[in-house]
Amino acid sequence: MKTILILGAGTAGTAIAHKLRRRLSSEWDVAVVDPSSTHLYQPGLLFLPFGDETEERIVRERGSTLGKGITWHKDAVKAIDTERRRVELDEGEPLSYDFLIIASGTEVRPDMIDGMLGDGWRKSVFDFNYDTEPLPGQFPIPGIGPLPLLKECRRNHWAKRLFRLVYWHGLLPARPIPISPTMSLAGKRLSAVAEAGGA
Repeated sequence: MKTILILGAGTAGTAIAHKLRRRLSSEWDVAVVDPSSTHLYQPGLLFLPFGDETEERIVRERGSTLGKGITWHKDAVKAIDTERRRVELDEGEPLSYDFLIIASGTEVRPDMIDGMLGDGWRKSVFDFNYDTEPLPGQFPIPGIGPLPLLKECRRNHWAKRLFRLVYWHGLLPARPIPISPTMSLAGKRLSAVAEAGGA
């Protein structure tokens, strides 16, 4: 049995796990490592402060987002040993792999940018994950207070609902989405395409 190990079960990790599980034979074990028991629909965070989304609609149990034939190790990664092809976990036994995919997402690190954590932090310089929880339909501006938002149009409201549906049932399980591309490569010469002999 060969193993593809995916570190992180967010959108990218979950989608690639589903795609690989469908394409690979049963001789392959597709496994993910993620310590969180829930999956967060991150685009929904944009609307949560404004009262347009609820936590119940943007969070799901991790087990329900990982399909049949995908092994989930609920643990955090401590270290990667590329020479021995092993991943050390915080609590569990080390995991061996044939191929490793790192899809662990991003982390906001203002401490890595000179001056970002200065006097302006959370006063005039913000990250997306601010601690203040606004009132529904209000936008918080520290030092000024919550400001009411303009009412959105009905079409925008339904577009957000449709995208959430496509996310949970199409993008996350990596199902093909029947949308024809609107861009064409006709007349364009891309180096990767040219090197492959396609242009």
